[in-house]
Amino acid sequence: MSFDMDKFKNTAFTPREAGIEVPALSAFFPEGEKPVWKVRGLTADEVARCNEAASKNKTVEAIAEALATGGKSEQVEAIRKVLGVSTSVHSEIAKRMEQLVLGSVDPVVSLDTAVKLATILPVEFYQITNEILKLTGLGHVPGFQQGSGDVKTSESV
Repeated sequence: MSFDMDKFKNTAFTPREAGIEVPALSAFFPEGEKPVWKVRGLTADEVARCNEAASKNKTVEAIAEALATGGKSEQVEAIRKVLGVSTSVHSEIAKRMEQLVLGSVDPVVSLDTAVKLATILPVEFYQITNEILKLTGLGHVPGFQQGSGDVKTSESV
């Protein structure tokens, strides 16, 4: 059986989505609502941007270390700010922060929020980004978006 190129080209695909329960964040969801963080899989371009965030982080750290040896801490902080790296973080964390920003559907996440989540709730940060990676590996869904099975969107009539 051969691959049907025309069918593939003409099929609409949607990113896979899932909801992850985050009980540790329940105080920040409306009362009575399940604390569910909705995420999606990434595209190849977005994966590359995440990898680039990790590379950029390594470059900034190398520059910062070189300047720090000269006693120029103000310059180090200025360079970090210009390049979008406010503090020293491991490259894997920088990559995952970008994954969280790009892969979060609800809530929509800024880099500042990703930094805070990684700092105060590292286990939940990893759970959410692991789900984004899992969905990315599964690829997009042909046709319509299937439910994650984790969250009811409405009550039965």
